[in-house]
Amino acid sequence: MVRTDLLETLKEFLKTIPSEKFDLNTWRNNLQDSRKVSDLDLMTECGTTACAMGWAATLPEFKKEGLSCGVMGLSFQNPKIEDNDFFTGFSASAHVFGFRRIKTARCLFSKLHYERSQYTYVGPERVVARIERLLKLLELPEGMVFSDSDLYDFEYKAEGQFHLEVETNRI
Repeated sequence: MVRTDLLETLKEFLKTIPSEKFDLNTWRNNLQDSRKVSDLDLMTECGTTACAMGWAATLPEFKKEGLSCGVMGLSFQNPKIEDNDFFTGFSASAHVFGFRRIKTARCLFSKLHYERSQYTYVGPERVVARIERLLKLLELPEGMVFSDSDLYDFEYKAEGQFHLEVETNRI
């Protein structure tokens, strides 16, 4: 099941991030030196930036679910399951939200799915707009009850529609 609660949390948090602290090109970055950027550094130091998921890894709701950002970048391991798999990068993003397709994470969090030029800035407001659109597509029709397999199909189709809208520059 797609974690719309976590999407809502991230959406609201991204609305508070100033553009100078947001960079969709990297999980986390320190413009002054190349050392690893900790959660505390990111929140307090001038010159540090992060993308949407780099910021998500600072939030308690995401940490509780197993998301972190370390030396190897973004990672996810579900703490509720013993001996489960360890995911990194966009796969980590897809798993923490429960997306049916990894492409959904890329359409939300990869700069290449917004702009082809590495020099064009993509601000947090554009990521927020895409999250809002995906949430709208994932809204269940009022009064409808879905079996697990029907819910899976509904979410799979919603993600497919989202990909189409991204690819045709509608969002």
